[in-house]
Amino acid sequence: MPSVILSPPMYLQFTNATGTAPLVGGKLFTYAAGTSTKQATYTDSTGSVANSNPIILDSAGVAVVFLDQSLRYKFVLSPANDTDPPSSPIRTVDGIQTQAQQFYAVDTGSVNAIAATISTVLSYTAGLRVEVKVANTNTATVPTLNINALGATNIVDQYGVTLVAGQLLSGGLYTFEYDGAVFRVMNAGSAQGSYTATCTGYASLTTTVYYTKNGNAVTLEIRAFSGTSNGTGLTLTGAPTGLFPTRSVFFPVPDGIATDNGTVQLVSATPAHAATGAINTGGVITFYRDNSASGWTGSGTKSMQSIVFTYNLA
Repeated sequence: MPSVILSPPMYLQFTNATGTAPLVGGKLFTYAAGTSTKQATYTDSTGSVANSNPIILDSAGVAVVFLDQSLRYKFVLSPANDTDPPSSPIRTVDGIQTQAQQFYAVDTGSVNAIAATISTVLSYTAGLRVEVKVANTNTATVPTLNINALGATNIVDQYGVTLVAGQLLSGGLYTFEYDGAVFRVMNAGSAQGSYTATCTGYASLTTTVYYTKNGNAVTLEIRAFSGTSNGTGLTLTGAPTGLFPTRSVFFPVPDGIATDNGTVQLVSATPAHAATGAINTGGVITFYRDNSASGWTGSGTKSMQSIVFTYNLA
């Protein structure tokens, strides 16, 4: 069944000072909270047409008022014959904000340690959702969010996977939802980067792996590498945890880009040889020769041309 809430009012309706009749032709002044500076409201949800200020109530004392969700307001209600600015207000209410603003804050923390003050949050309960304008780009894979000093809690992406550096950008507005254990950032951005991978099966060899993480999808570009083999395996280690899939994923290795003991691996060769690859839940990339992780020759030149593949984290 869907999760439901009570519908908000379709419009605002006001009565006179005694509450006995609609405030026909009444005036609703809208100001920036805590000030006497007029602040616009809007006629519909597009926010393209501003209401008059003051808003003149209709014959039923009704006005349709859409607010800018990023702003706080002061409303002053006055009778139809009042002046501008009002000299005989019926009622003044300051600090008006949208429901969305009640769960919004600007980050006051430090790099990788987001801190927010949101008066409506009393505890961390599953399903709690807040919006925070982040002050600093994350450099750690496990940044934290601490609301009202209730406790710094780890942040992961919407799929429950560790972040990579740069998925939370300075000045970005992000939605965080508490799942009972951690905060999931529901709109984490894409991020690009690289890491140095250690190639096993060699005395000493590394290569550069470039990555793009976009939501659930990761694309890796493994740059070409070559060296003298000293083992029958061929793996690459060193991936950031934010690139670890939740299950092992196999990917094709194009025919002819791998070399074993100086011989190019070709399905069309006699005898035929094929290479395949996989990345496991620990981020280790394994290249197989003829479906064997230990099928490579432990001597001679062992190499791989550049290869690009994409996989899903979950």
